[in-house]
Amino acid sequence: KILNGHRSNGLLYDKLFSNNSNLVPLKRPASSDSAFWVYTVLLKNETINRDELLKKLNAEGIHAGLVHVPNDDYSCWKSHQVELPGVRYFSSRQISLPVGWWLKAEDIEFIAQRLKEFCEVS
Repeated sequence: KILNGHRSNGLLYDKLFSNNSNLVPLKRPASSDSAFWVYTVLLKNETINRDELLKKLNAEGIHAGLVHVPNDDYSCWKSHQVELPGVRYFSSRQISLPVGWWLKAEDIEFIAQRLKEFCEVS
């Protein structure tokens, strides 16, 4: 039941973000069946300030954040930092949205709508 709730919410985000010029859901292999423990989306428009966007979402009670950060951003790995342009790009453009089973379709729709609105005015 819990896993199905996560999947249902994740697939709803997919639908709500399809054909959006500012937001790109992460691609998954067609044969995969994601658990959607978190829903990550990339900000396609590079003029959108990701950190300001997160502040706006959080101010409205939408607990968006950063989940996928490079390990060498942590102080214990700083001395091992190397150039990884794809990783740096992904890290600077991604945000993670709540997708949990406890959220109703209306909650997911609200989150998606606010995110789209904030991306249009950024």
